[in-house]
Amino acid sequence: MPARNAVRPFGAGLLAMAMLLGAWPAHVTPVHAQSPLPAQAQAGPPAGDLPAVGPPASDPPASDPPGRVGRVARIVGAVSFRTGEQSDWQPTTANYPVTSGQAYWTEPGAQAEFEVAGTRLVLDQGSELVIDALDDRSITARLAQGNVALVLRRMAAGDTVTLHTPRGTVTIADPGRYVLQTGDTGRPGLVTVIEGAAQVAGPGLALTIGSGQTATISGQESLQGSIGPQASDPFIIANAMPLRPAVIGPATPPEQVQEMTGGAALAEAGQWDSVAEYGRVWYPPVASNWVPYREGHWAHVLPWGWTWIDDAPWGFAPFHYGRWLQIGPRWAWAPGWERAEGWAPGWGEGHRHRPVYAPALVAFVGFGAGAALGARFGSPVGWVPLGPREHYRPAFRASPGYAERINLGHGPDMNNTQYLNRHGTTVVPASAMINSRPVARNTRLVSPQTMAAAQPLVQPPSRPSQANAGLSAPAGRGLGFALGPMVATPRPQAPGLAVNSRALPTAPMPVPIARPVAQGAFAPRGQS
Repeated sequence: MPARNAVRPFGAGLLAMAMLLGAWPAHVTPVHAQSPLPAQAQAGPPAGDLPAVGPPASDPPASDPPGRVGRVARIVGAVSFRTGEQSDWQPTTANYPVTSGQAYWTEPGAQAEFEVAGTRLVLDQGSELVIDALDDRSITARLAQGNVALVLRRMAAGDTVTLHTPRGTVTIADPGRYVLQTGDTGRPGLVTVIEGAAQVAGPGLALTIGSGQTATISGQESLQGSIGPQASDPFIIANAMPLRPAVIGPATPPEQVQEMTGGAALAEAGQWDSVAEYGRVWYPPVASNWVPYREGHWAHVLPWGWTWIDDAPWGFAPFHYGRWLQIGPRWAWAPGWERAEGWAPGWGEGHRHRPVYAPALVAFVGFGAGAALGARFGSPVGWVPLGPREHYRPAFRASPGYAERINLGHGPDMNNTQYLNRHGTTVVPASAMINSRPVARNTRLVSPQTMAAAQPLVQPPSRPSQANAGLSAPAGRGLGFALGPMVATPRPQAPGLAVNSRALPTAPMPVPIARPVAQGAFAPRGQS
């Protein structure tokens, strides 16, 4: 058995596409040796030595999807969501990516927790949150009703966090902890700053709130507000509890992982170690026969398309950033390069590279005649977890600069098809993927002859169904999707005030605020 930190070499003699995936069943890991990558595919900087990636720029091209997303981190009770294209509410799934245009609703007795890199939001029961914009530099949302708590551990220079409520627009100025409560026709709205600084602005209203203070706001057409000591509402008290102090040690994720959505979960599960060639790697807490991208399902999430939704509580960051490899008999996840000079959204030259989200870091393969053009509804489709120095090729519209940033640190694109992890290929009927069925229950044993005919897919299956697109029947038919019957969850009528979207500003309001230095677990703005 190889030593724990000995990286398994590549297989020998795979010169033809017929041997792309190896001639073994998809669920079996081979034990024979593999040959190394071609010399040109090995080219690339050593860990920690990053190339420049072009001149600094303030914003990515308009055609690119955002490099930052959130995730549904925790669900308690009945939580529903909808996208901008639908009117029906569907059950929310843990690890579903959170992005612009989505709305979330919690039933009475329910709660939902969201993560966006180092930011955490807790949506209380009976609340509705609409994500207006979530991109590389801004979070803009509408709290239509109910309560939300925010924890911002860090804010880079140029980052903005803005929440519109029925009683004013809240602009968050610093890392810290905040609680927003809309109230209703019989109760005022509350904006509480546990730590940090914020401003509330609206018709006839402009308030600056500091640490340990609550703003009480009433009115509708014209707003009236006052600032007092931190209120003692139960939701405020629950979110004002002391935070668990950060412990620096072997279990602490590397700095770049802390910038990834879902990265914090890797401090509480699995094991970190160091490998000479790849730096810090993470071993998941899984069974010996576990394979990446097999315990979960696929969903069609705009604007990226096919997106992996993993079942594990920790299963977000390792499937949307970094690369997988085997070290001895164990699967390990390598998060990527720690430092990058040059272009990064909102970050100037000499700053850290902000990780770029991908829907699934895999290479798709198909079978049968015409497979290279796209998997058919009944034909099998497979995918290979990408390994270090293997390039991810977006199947969605993106600029060359985006493809370069998302593959930063993996060397030049050599169009290598002798994948490091081909022994970890998963194969399912295309219909299972299209209908978001659990992959593990639908994995197929594939004969060596069928595997030998595998071809790289130019496009993964391109006919999403209502089940995976999260669309109502009218919206789905308008996009040409194949729709079946689906049970939707209607959101109850709002009992209180509602946000008038036409009256809301379209961009965060620039507000000069005196910013006290954040204490404890929070980094001053622009530092991390």
